[in-house]
Amino acid sequence: MSEMNAPRLAALQQTIQGLCPGLSLALAEELTQECLLEATSATLVPIASLLTGNESIVNTVFSLSQPFGAESILVFSDEGSVAMSKALAVAHGTAPSEFLTESDVARLEKTSAGLIRGFAIGLTNITGDVIDLESNVTVRGVLVLPPVFALEDHAVQVILTLTMPDTADTELRMLLTPEFVNELVPETGESEEMEESGLTENELAAMLNELEDPEVSPVASSAPEMTGVSPFPSLNYSRAAEVAPRGIELIMDIPLDVTVELGRVRMLIRDVLELASGSIVELDRMAGEPVDLLVNGRLIAKGEVVVIEDNFGLRLTEIVSPADRVAGLSKKRAA
Repeated sequence: MSEMNAPRLAALQQTIQGLCPGLSLALAEELTQECLLEATSATLVPIASLLTGNESIVNTVFSLSQPFGAESILVFSDEGSVAMSKALAVAHGTAPSEFLTESDVARLEKTSAGLIRGFAIGLTNITGDVIDLESNVTVRGVLVLPPVFALEDHAVQVILTLTMPDTADTELRMLLTPEFVNELVPETGESEEMEESGLTENELAAMLNELEDPEVSPVASSAPEMTGVSPFPSLNYSRAAEVAPRGIELIMDIPLDVTVELGRVRMLIRDVLELASGSIVELDRMAGEPVDLLVNGRLIAKGEVVVIEDNFGLRLTEIVSPADRVAGLSKKRAA
């Protein structure tokens, strides 16, 4: 198992925080009111401490498709459960109750399923692979951990703060296995290599700049100075470095397939054959969510659909970082 150190937990919190806008939208659609989720912490919690509690809580055990197949848990605090059940009761036109009933728990199960689907969509946007909700079961009672947690000494706990109008802030907890975190936040080992070498990131960047700068290149500085008349023409190292092809110019004219993906859906053959003019195919993407820009099948950017005169267009709102693009490319080759 990879080490769950502070930098990895901080990276996990940052990743979940990046998914929070989509999670907030998914939860708002279920509650039919504005809400905001924020990832406030990510910590390691001993399994033994999770099993010592005897209070009754509402929790959802869920699993996603591979590579996030390990079961995870979404835990609602008592205040959060009551607040959401009241919002759901108002949305369904019934009188809200101060205590949770069986029908309230059933509504919370549907709400948690919508929230987890939003989580799966966010993971799809990160990995470039289609991540689906495989199963979810919501119960009210003492927390019971799935068997997959029995193989670990600690669980990774992410605290999500929920803000709703006219309601005090409440907390949701997401319990993840280290296996799940390893897939979501892979361990690169770069920080360990820098610590062993004794060099900081700034020092390494300065060394790389010196190597790339022909004026301070070790090759140029080590050239011997010749005195007198030489039968050989002098070598201009800096000019040779300037005229040398960079490599990217050689592939600038290669065509690429650029596609815009509105969403995906899995269908049975019988359902595809039943499609006719006017049929509606429900995609795995919510209304208003950014669409994906793919280049040769790999996620490059995200944006919103616009209409320019009589043509559709795409206004880019987010560019995938080069590191994520390289990681996605290497993952595709490994597959």
